[in-house]
Amino acid sequence: LYADLGGGPASADPLAALSGFLRALGAPARDVGTLGEDAARFRSLTAGRALLVVLDNAADAAQVRWLLPAGPGSAVLITSRRVLTTITSVESIAVPVLPDADANRLLARVTGWDDRTVNTAKLTLSGQFTFLAHRVGPPQ
Repeated sequence: LYADLGGGPASADPLAALSGFLRALGAPARDVGTLGEDAARFRSLTAGRALLVVLDNAADAAQVRWLLPAGPGSAVLITSRRVLTTITSVESIAVPVLPDADANRLLARVTGWDDRTVNTAKLTLSGQFTFLAHRVGPPQ
């Protein structure tokens, strides 16, 4: 399951992400419940499953907490610009910025661009990592 959580002041509502997760898990369509109701429904549906949940660009721990599955065999990958210290039972891994040469090779490999185009794109993008995430594409 994948959700782009927006990560900033205009971050996504966890209820919208839950709604998408519930549909993906085959839950029957119904009126949207409260955040607590839909989170409980999500935990019930995930209790017996092994899932990978990707929560991309999380704004804070409060946003993420509602989206954690209940299954003991599940894993959650959370990306965030902030360290989410209040989520328990997690391993936090800081991913440093790639050195320029490595970033250039990665961008060229993903896009098929030559060195000149890569350098022009890097200036235009000004470090917007989301370009690569969208270019590679979120899991379907």
